[in-house]
Amino acid sequence: YYIVGGYFLPPVSLTAEEANALALIEPLVIRFADKSIQANFGTALSKIKQVLGQTQRRNLEQIQSQVAHYIPDDYAHLLPSTDYLTTIQKAIIEQRILRIEYVNLKEENSSREVEPIGLTFYSLNWHLIGWCHLRQEYRDFRTSRIQSLKLTMEPFRMKEHLSLNDYLRDLEAMELRLRQGD
Repeated sequence: YYIVGGYFLPPVSLTAEEANALALIEPLVIRFADKSIQANFGTALSKIKQVLGQTQRRNLEQIQSQVAHYIPDDYAHLLPSTDYLTTIQKAIIEQRILRIEYVNLKEENSSREVEPIGLTFYSLNWHLIGWCHLRQEYRDFRTSRIQSLKLTMEPFRMKEHLSLNDYLRDLEAMELRLRQGD
């Protein structure tokens, strides 16, 4: 075995509070992230546990056993069951187009090419925000309504995009105008 030249992995050093924060977040990841993120979080947490001292590891495991979540059965069907979030994150980072098969609220199917600008979580669902080539505008796609998703090798066609924060700010302003009757 040998280490490639220039490779350096700094030691992981967590305070007790940082380790406890991870334990507190774990149930939320299990409930509100999709399968791909759950798997990545689980392996990351295992790696962190391996490098913790014995006392820190024991404390982390104690906190994990004493933190729980409860979601009524009425909401269980709303929770993510896909495994798209990791792929969407990759598309955002690499600025590559996604091809999706999507079912809208009217149960209509469509094929879309999307340039993703971000992910947001609201109403117990993850939402992909991106430029839709079919509609020629930014759209909000609930990830639980995506039937299939493929990361293409195609780079974004648009040179400039709104930031996710700008999109959400514009959306909030529009909703406020609608409530005020503008």
